[in-house]
Amino acid sequence: MAKRQRPKIGLKKETKDAVSKQEALLQKLKAEKSTPAAPPPPPTPVKKKLRFTMDLPVELHQEISARLEESGQTMKGYFLSLAKKDLRS
Repeated sequence: MAKRQRPKIGLKKETKDAVSKQEALLQKLKAEKSTPAAPPPPPTPVKKKLRFTMDLPVELHQEISARLEESGQTMKGYFLSLAKKDLRS
């Protein structure tokens, strides 16, 4: 009984295409590495922040919240603007 012939082992067309694409990408990356890159931008300074809590009477908090709802401002923005105004005067 004859042995069954094995199909020829080789790369399929799809595999050949994928390999050629990978080789092209590698050459492109090597070319990009050989060209000098622009210097990185200077690092932006990091602003440190401090978190604190504050106890307010319920009535005062409700009044502030009502005013902020009308103006569309946040509680944080409101207190920051008050502090900045006070420190500049």
